[in-house]
Amino acid sequence: MLRSVVMLFAALSGISYGAGDFRKIYLLDDGGYFLPEPFEIMETEIGYDGAPAVYNEALLEPGTIFAVRFTPASSCSLTYITAAGYSDPPGVTGEVIAHVYSDSQGAPGAELISPFSAVLTGNLIRARINLPQPVEIGSGDFYIGLEYTRNPPPFLTLDSGGGTGRSRYRVPEGDWMTIGRNDLNIRAWVNYFDNDTEGPSITARERIIGFSLEGDHPIGAAISDPSGVTSASVFYSTDGIDYNETVMENTTGNNWTGHIPGQPAGNLIRYYIFAVDGSPNGNESTYPSSGYFIMEIMSGLEIAYDDEIPEAWYILANDWDENKFAVKFRPEIYPVTITGARAMVDGIAPFDFTIASDRNGLPGDTIAGPMEAFEGRADWAVAEIPEYERPSIYEGSFWLIFNWRQETPASPAVGTDRSDPHGNSYSFRRSAGWHVFAGGDFIMRVIADTPTGTEEIGPEFGRPEVLELTGNYPNPFNPSTEISYYASHQGKIRLDITDIMGRKIKGLIDGRVPAGRGSVIWYGDNEDGKGVSSGVYYCVLSWDKGYKARKITLLK
Repeated sequence: MLRSVVMLFAALSGISYGAGDFRKIYLLDDGGYFLPEPFEIMETEIGYDGAPAVYNEALLEPGTIFAVRFTPASSCSLTYITAAGYSDPPGVTGEVIAHVYSDSQGAPGAELISPFSAVLTGNLIRARINLPQPVEIGSGDFYIGLEYTRNPPPFLTLDSGGGTGRSRYRVPEGDWMTIGRNDLNIRAWVNYFDNDTEGPSITARERIIGFSLEGDHPIGAAISDPSGVTSASVFYSTDGIDYNETVMENTTGNNWTGHIPGQPAGNLIRYYIFAVDGSPNGNESTYPSSGYFIMEIMSGLEIAYDDEIPEAWYILANDWDENKFAVKFRPEIYPVTITGARAMVDGIAPFDFTIASDRNGLPGDTIAGPMEAFEGRADWAVAEIPEYERPSIYEGSFWLIFNWRQETPASPAVGTDRSDPHGNSYSFRRSAGWHVFAGGDFIMRVIADTPTGTEEIGPEFGRPEVLELTGNYPNPFNPSTEISYYASHQGKIRLDITDIMGRKIKGLIDGRVPAGRGSVIWYGDNEDGKGVSSGVYYCVLSWDKGYKARKITLLK
């Protein structure tokens, strides 16, 4: 039985139900790795219904599906759905299951995406239902269906415009039936492929360290495109000249994972991510957009209880009281030698790591350290244990302790993985003692080696002394460009801008830099601060063992 919702609709007459074009902000899955990013592209609404006017109080059984057939103007992808619901009182919410079907002789056919949970709200507003990922439709008809999971409210609403014959319903175990006199308030938002001239959006956390005993080295990324993503790959090089391709797989949502084959300790791997969208234009993207990432292969393996996704950042207190965080580790094999540690931090204030034995389930005696973490990187901060101080663990557990310094008791904050805590994270203040931290797992890890793997370790933790120019962006540029470099060890370097004849235009760096990735901005000027003319220049990175150069172009 159809019931009118006109009175409620009139009471909410301040709400606009009209269709309109707008630009969508497309939010990436953070996959754990990543922050949301904008993706602007014009989308088009397809709808055949008018304002919400009635609802059906007879079709209440969970499992009943209401669907609308849509006819796109040309090949497209479905990006999201809108639907209106009614409840008395207004605003009640309820779960529905969303379906996207192909057309099969005028009725819903095969599922084009796995059904997913959505929320319907009974306030007569066309609420947005996001898809887990864009669905490539092509140019043929398709259906959007919403399935009741409980006895409403809220009800799906219909208009009172006479009906186009595009709306269907099906009760459990029944056949699809046509709704003749009304149209369901369900609409599709699509991206026509002709509009798509942009490559996929890619975000990824740079992997700076791989381990010789971990097998293949996983590389993750969040990749999305309104036209869908056809393929993605990791291209990697062990010599800086020839690149090999390894195909990535779409795991969940926008998350893609690839693997670089296992490498021996001491190797330096350059890699970047490449993806192609599903539009007829076959738009391509690479990440990073200029240059490449560098991953060092260290001897051994890493012990970790976090997923590398910092859902929160924590300090212990703003005042100094021997503030510490700690994580308890228990190796799966024995013996192991602890060679280093790292923690995800939000700044570059100095701090120390120590390794402690386990005493009745709490940190005991210090067995290594303190080790100062490498400075200059607000991300992973890494510390090495000198070879003659590396402790070996033959049984049981041990602790990695993060020690703030008295002069900076509240910086840096430590990243924390709040999903599925393991209960291995603890905090300490002298006045309070050790307490388990229930809010998640501190993103703190230890690097361990086996007696066999130890033979592979060379000087300085097995890391070759390397200096790389990893790129500049943008290039060509105007008015400025950011030049990036990578140093495997702290030391003195020079970074100059020269003309094509090798004559120095401007010096950008002349001094010691910390280990890790760094960058500097050139504003297209000379030593006197005056702008130089358009043309080709070189950035030259030099140190006591050689130099690297890269061509850059200034366009005015």
